[in-house]
Amino acid sequence: MTRIDGSYAGDGSGLAAVAALADTQPSTRQDAVTDARHLVFSLQIGGWSEGEAGNLVALLLGIRPVHGGWRASEIEHLRFLRALVETGRIAH
Repeated sequence: MTRIDGSYAGDGSGLAAVAALADTQPSTRQDAVTDARHLVFSLQIGGWSEGEAGNLVALLLGIRPVHGGWRASEIEHLRFLRALVETGRIAH
Protein backbone atom coordinates (compact mmCIF):
# COMPACT_ATOMS: atom_id res chain seq x y z
CA MET A 1 0.00 0.00 0.00
CA THR A 2 1.56 3.30 -1.09
CA ARG A 3 0.96 6.32 1.10
CA ILE A 4 0.44 9.97 0.20
CA ASP A 5 4.13 10.75 0.76
CA GLY A 6 5.17 7.88 -1.53
CA SER A 7 6.34 5.52 1.22
CA TYR A 8 5.24 1.91 1.31
CA ALA A 9 3.32 0.52 4.32
CA GLY A 10 5.79 -2.30 4.86
CA ASP A 11 9.07 -0.40 4.53
CA GLY A 12 9.68 0.05 8.28
CA SER A 13 9.48 3.84 8.12
CA GLY A 14 6.66 3.85 10.66
CA LEU A 15 8.74 2.59 13.55
CA ALA A 16 11.44 5.14 12.76
CA ALA A 17 8.79 7.87 12.70
CA VAL A 18 7.38 6.79 16.07
CA ALA A 19 10.84 6.51 17.60
CA ALA A 20 11.65 10.02 16.44
CA LEU A 21 8.46 11.33 18.05
CA ALA A 22 8.87 9.44 21.33
CA ASP A 23 12.29 10.48 22.56
CA THR A 24 13.33 8.10 25.33
CA GLN A 25 15.61 10.70 26.94
CA PRO A 26 13.21 13.17 28.61
CA SER A 27 16.18 15.03 30.06
CA THR A 28 17.22 16.05 26.53
CA ARG A 29 13.73 17.23 25.65
CA GLN A 30 11.88 19.46 28.08
CA ASP A 31 8.55 18.86 26.34
CA ALA A 32 8.98 15.08 26.04
CA VAL A 33 5.88 13.49 24.55
CA THR A 34 4.80 10.08 25.77
CA ASP A 35 1.09 10.62 25.28
CA ALA A 36 -0.24 7.98 22.88
CA ARG A 37 -2.85 10.38 21.54
CA HIS A 38 -0.18 12.84 20.42
CA LEU A 39 1.92 10.11 18.82
CA VAL A 40 -1.04 8.60 16.97
CA PHE A 41 -2.18 12.02 15.78
CA SER A 42 1.33 12.89 14.58
CA LEU A 43 1.48 9.69 12.53
CA GLN A 44 -1.98 10.33 11.10
CA ILE A 45 -0.80 13.72 9.91
CA GLY A 46 1.99 11.86 8.14
CA GLY A 47 -0.53 9.76 6.21
CA TRP A 48 -0.97 6.66 8.41
CA SER A 49 -4.48 5.44 9.16
CA GLU A 50 -5.68 5.48 12.78
CA GLY A 51 -5.32 1.70 13.09
CA GLU A 52 -1.83 1.63 11.57
CA ALA A 53 -0.68 4.54 13.70
CA GLY A 54 -2.19 2.96 16.81
CA ASN A 55 -0.42 -0.33 16.16
CA LEU A 56 2.92 1.43 15.63
CA VAL A 57 2.60 3.40 18.86
CA ALA A 58 1.47 0.28 20.74
CA LEU A 59 4.45 -1.64 19.38
CA LEU A 60 6.78 1.14 20.52
CA LEU A 61 5.27 0.93 24.02
CA GLY A 62 5.58 -2.86 24.24
CA ILE A 63 2.01 -3.78 23.31
CA ARG A 64 1.36 -6.34 20.57
CA PRO A 65 -0.34 -5.06 17.42
CA VAL A 66 -3.88 -6.24 16.70
CA HIS A 67 -5.68 -6.84 13.41
CA GLY A 68 -8.03 -3.86 13.69
CA GLY A 69 -5.45 -1.50 15.18
CA TRP A 70 -5.37 0.11 18.61
CA ARG A 71 -7.09 3.38 19.45
CA ALA A 72 -5.08 5.88 21.49
CA SER A 73 -7.52 5.62 24.40
CA GLU A 74 -7.05 1.84 24.53
CA ILE A 75 -3.27 2.22 24.55
CA GLU A 76 -3.44 4.74 27.39
CA HIS A 77 -5.75 2.43 29.36
CA LEU A 78 -3.34 -0.50 28.97
CA ARG A 79 -0.43 1.73 30.03
CA PHE A 80 -2.41 2.74 33.12
CA LEU A 81 -3.13 -0.90 34.02
CA ARG A 82 0.53 -1.80 33.47
CA ALA A 83 1.57 1.00 35.85
CA LEU A 84 -0.82 -0.33 38.51
CA VAL A 85 0.64 -3.83 38.20
CA GLU A 86 4.25 -2.57 38.23
CA THR A 87 3.68 -0.52 41.39
CA GLY A 88 1.98 -3.45 43.12
CA ARG A 89 -1.42 -1.78 43.44
CA ILE A 90 -3.10 -4.72 41.70
CA ALA A 91 -1.96 -8.29 41.14
CA HIS A 92 -1.71 -9.73 37.65
